[in-house]
Amino acid sequence: MPIGQPARDRDFALTVTAVDCGKQDLAPDAPDTKPQGQFCVVKLTARNAASRTLRFTLSVFRQSAYAPDGTRYAVSSAATEDASQGKNPFIVQVNPGNEVPGVLVFDIPKTSSVAKLKLYESVISPGVEVTV
Repeated sequence: MPIGQPARDRDFALTVTAVDCGKQDLAPDAPDTKPQGQFCVVKLTARNAASRTLRFTLSVFRQSAYAPDGTRYAVSSAATEDASQGKNPFIVQVNPGNEVPGVLVFDIPKTSSVAKLKLYESVISPGVEVTV
């Protein structure tokens, strides 16, 4: 799926709304988390596509970004926490049809870019790919 299109992973529709790379700071008021290379900030929403209230538990440990050459990058949990202002938007109850926003931050080399993302609704879901 391309950016802006919902990609369904089990009971949630995940939509990447923006990917912004080249960042050295996350926010003026964020702690001093600095990238080893550059930050790529991924903004997304998760919509409950089921007919019952669900707990959304997007684990930062399973999410991945891939460079054009296939190199896999993991989420920077510290930078993601800073970008989320210390809140974990990924462990929430979501009623049917509602959506929650979120952010993931990847620390990739300055000479690299993100070609695709692999996102998972939970630790046991199959995941979806989003092309950037």
